[in-house]
Amino acid sequence: VQIGLKPLPIELEEVVVEAESGPMSFLERNGFYERAIASRGVFMIREDIERVAIDKVSDVFRQIPLLDIDESRPLIGGPQVFQNPEIRMIRNGRYCSPTLYIDRHVVHSGALGGVRPDDYTTAAEIDAIEVYSRPSEVPVEFQELNNCGVILIWTRTR
Repeated sequence: VQIGLKPLPIELEEVVVEAESGPMSFLERNGFYERAIASRGVFMIREDIERVAIDKVSDVFRQIPLLDIDESRPLIGGPQVFQNPEIRMIRNGRYCSPTLYIDRHVVHSGALGGVRPDDYTTAAEIDAIEVYSRPSEVPVEFQELNNCGVILIWTRTR
């Protein structure tokens, strides 16, 4: 005994699919929003930065826990008199210098002393910032070169 069904095709109306996709933004192409949704670390976008950056990039970092801004410098002497503020992480009650990336490129490993973002960019040029203070937060594509966290700065100008 065989039991079976006889195929009876049904004709469907034609379906047309249209989609518009604009070019992905620099932040989208580099995974900023995906990392922000995962919510590990601290994320600031242009609007946040414009609201708190009074004069310097280092002004933005004043809002972020576990970061310290060292503005000390000698009153007299060589070029150190004019140096920008140093950004430091607080790890286990001690200060250390994080690894600084700008647009995916390491610009300061933190191993050779203070990280001064104002030496590399201005607040007006910044599109977004990411700060990772714990090793478990740092995305795999960015290395924590000094075992002291990572700061990622994404600029508007490319």
